[in-house]
Amino acid sequence: MSRFWTTFIRSLLGLWVWGMLAACGRAVVPSATALPTPVVLTAAPKPSVSATASPPASPTAPPAAWVVVLPEGASADARAWAEGTRAWAEAAGLRWVTVPDLDAASAQAPVTGLVALPPVEVRAALGWAVAHPEARVLAWAAGPDALPPTEDIPPNATVVVAEPLTWEQRFFLAGYTAVLAAPNWRAGLLYTSPPGYGAAAIMEVFARGAQFWCGPCVPAYPPMVAYPFAVEVPPGVTDPAAWQDAARNLLAQAPLEAVYLRGEPAAATVAWFHEQGVTVIWDGGPNPDADVAVYADPWRDLDADWATAWLAGEAPRVQWAAWVVEAANPDAFSPGRARLVHDLVAALREGRVAPTP
Repeated sequence: MSRFWTTFIRSLLGLWVWGMLAACGRAVVPSATALPTPVVLTAAPKPSVSATASPPASPTAPPAAWVVVLPEGASADARAWAEGTRAWAEAAGLRWVTVPDLDAASAQAPVTGLVALPPVEVRAALGWAVAHPEARVLAWAAGPDALPPTEDIPPNATVVVAEPLTWEQRFFLAGYTAVLAAPNWRAGLLYTSPPGYGAAAIMEVFARGAQFWCGPCVPAYPPMVAYPFAVEVPPGVTDPAAWQDAARNLLAQAPLEAVYLRGEPAAATVAWFHEQGVTVIWDGGPNPDADVAVYADPWRDLDADWATAWLAGEAPRVQWAAWVVEAANPDAFSPGRARLVHDLVAALREGRVAPTP
């Protein structure tokens, strides 16, 4: 081997040995471990304000409060209206609170809307509205006789007329509706008198309503009996046996085709009339057991859209309850007859028809 190659090989071996020693040195002597950089807590930099910067957001408004004044001893109608209020408030997304009187309502904050149910007097509710102009107030009048003049209703209040007819108009309409459901005008009335009205006065107005449709209401074939007939159940009597006895007494006077019920009769009374082949007209709200239901429904038009308009101050100062005629049995009461009832309600309200001489 020549001297050149011998020298070249020795040089390569030297470089290899030097590289191995260097590698061993790096493995044996570790380098120092780097520590994490300490976290420095400093205030956040203030954002620069430009000409197009948005204004700061306003604080979140408290939830709206819907207050229902439901006094102790309120009527069944008022309790039903309270349930309607709750459903309405939930549909409108409002917080619903029940209190016993107007003083307790004043303790609620904030109060966006208030409903004062009977027996809270309309004048008292309107006085509360004057004292709380920031709230919308819904007061209730039992009938048109209790409705104050429009100029006495403050701008933040609405008065709902729960019964759009007076008692005389109501029983006049009852007589008219009953004979519409009786092909030969053999109609009767089983009822509880409103406070302050006697049986003779009720019967007279009921008969005038029937005669408004059919004249003397004498059938074309025997028995030749003057119709209609009426039997009263004393006010406050809810005993099913008393109502059943009154029903038997009514049919004992004449073979009736239709009976108008007003009061709180037991369901058994309705079933018994049906067993006798009598059409039952129910006054006082929906009743699937009756052939026809005739009633004023304050909540029929007071839906979520109405609530929104009312809270915005866009509702009228006087809201009349909607008149409803529901025929569960279409053979007993046609849509055309229902329209006649609606037309008479409008005529009575407008004074075009008088229930008394």
